[in-house]
Amino acid sequence: MNPDDLITFGFKGKNALYEATMRHLEAFIESEVLAVQDRDNIGEGRIHSAGRLAGLTDFRDHLRWLKDQATRQ
Repeated sequence: MNPDDLITFGFKGKNALYEATMRHLEAFIESEVLAVQDRDNIGEGRIHSAGRLAGLTDFRDHLRWLKDQATRQ
């Protein structure tokens, strides 16, 4: 982990930017889940939506991991 990440993600309590970012990521994730489940979304469209969903969830999980690691230090 980059030492700057310890400072950036090592906040105590709530951080308005972090909370807003996570809230928006969750909204985008929910939208992509609906797109993947849409019966009219077939073929490459569904594959594309699934890829976007995977990327968004990976990014969200990475941000959570960074915060968890920084607050453990």
